[in-house]
Amino acid sequence: MPAFLVDLAVIGTVCYAGWLGSDRGIFEMAAIGLQLFASIVLAVLLLEPLASALGGGIEAAIGPFLPESISIEAWALFLSFLLLSWLPFLVLFVNVHPRLMAGGDMKSVSTIEKIGGTFVGGIVGLLALGALLLTLSLLPFLNGLKVNGNNLYFDLGSVVLNTASRFTGEWHEGRSLVMEGEPASRESVPEALLSSEPLYDVDENGEPSDADRFSDVDGNGSFTKDLYYLDIDGDTARRVGMVEKYVVGCWSGEVVIKDRQRPTPQSQRAPSPAEARQGAAQRTASVAEPAPPNKEDARKPPEKPLNESASDEEDVVVVLVDEDGNVISEEEMAEGDVEVVEEVVEETADDGETVGGKP
Repeated sequence: MPAFLVDLAVIGTVCYAGWLGSDRGIFEMAAIGLQLFASIVLAVLLLEPLASALGGGIEAAIGPFLPESISIEAWALFLSFLLLSWLPFLVLFVNVHPRLMAGGDMKSVSTIEKIGGTFVGGIVGLLALGALLLTLSLLPFLNGLKVNGNNLYFDLGSVVLNTASRFTGEWHEGRSLVMEGEPASRESVPEALLSSEPLYDVDENGEPSDADRFSDVDGNGSFTKDLYYLDIDGDTARRVGMVEKYVVGCWSGEVVIKDRQRPTPQSQRAPSPAEARQGAAQRTASVAEPAPPNKEDARKPPEKPLNESASDEEDVVVVLVDEDGNVISEEEMAEGDVEVVEEVVEETADDGETVGGKP
């Protein structure tokens, strides 16, 4: 059903209920509203326990004879809501309400009662339409009549459920887990677990599509496949609240949520073989290769080491001189007639020229 039609129905219902309240008065409309609200609260408190017991009885009695296409769980939830909400309201309205309003038709309604009746009547209209939207969301068939609560401007079903949640338990920091489920978190929170937003796979193709309905838990306007949440009840699985089941239009186990382990942070994750090979290749490429030799330097002869006194082509000659600088011959040296003053080392090239000397 298009969302704008539901919004128009809300406006029309509020106007009609307000006119009816101005005609009946504030007291009668307040009595109708209290009867309806008490029935909804009863349904919210006992829906899941009664559905579990009723589904088990149906499964044991006629389950083997039912086709596999029929979801016993979905039918048990739908019948339980009818038995807990609309049936008590009809009983109260037919049997108790006339006694409360005995003689009311004979009394005139004052102006103040009309004004108050208009206001209370509008609230009763919102309550009644919200209960009707809840009933439609529980239908195991006619998916075309169900609306996605994310697209409604006046989401009365969620308003009614949140109002009734004041009488339920399991509250955590102002949040009802029964109604709203476990809250979304962020990846940066170490204790947050990983799941996905609740999804009802209407077309049964196994993938999110435009035909499917989901509950926008994180409020980003699109389906979130990786939803981090706080595991408040400690069961390592995200709890789906009644409001989320109403939004997706499915209250049974057909609601898809993908609880899984958080991925290991990149800093702590061991690299895969492909990543290891790639990293090794990058490290090898980063090592600078030696520069090729210069062609001009290659043509030059190697330089003689500085610590060598003469090359392989030079002869070393030791010359003895006296105090006057005269060279002493070997005979004079042998006779001992002269006194050696110093030794002179001369380097002689192959052609006999003296290259140089040092004392």
